[in-house]
Amino acid sequence: MSIKRVQTIWCICAGMSAYGISGGKTERKDDEKMEIKVTEEKGKKLMKVEGRIDTTTASEFEKNLLEMLESTDHLQIDMEKVVYVSSAGLRAFLNGQKLAGRRGAEMVIFNVTDTVMRIFEMTGFIDILTVE
Repeated sequence: MSIKRVQTIWCICAGMSAYGISGGKTERKDDEKMEIKVTEEKGKKLMKVEGRIDTTTASEFEKNLLEMLESTDHLQIDMEKVVYVSSAGLRAFLNGQKLAGRRGAEMVIFNVTDTVMRIFEMTGFIDILTVE
């Protein structure tokens, strides 16, 4: 399998809670960031997400999600390294699912952690999203 394009997107959290102080320097905590890696081959896109999809990262996640869905008929989202999804993150998924439906595209979420799966189940999103 050849990868045509690899894109890495870092979401730098703006809130002070997302930073730690070390030796007079401000550093971002690894567990409070989000990283998105996108690969594309033959019109199919794979989005690998790591970290938290919360109030500080959800808008960047949604922006990238909607951009991906505008340019492909099939998007797979690998959630293996996502540790948390807030209500803001759920809204991003809902908006992505709506766009996919309007376009006749497919958005498939897979490798969901137990924690995130419980969030999807408790909120009823398991019935709205395609989760494998």
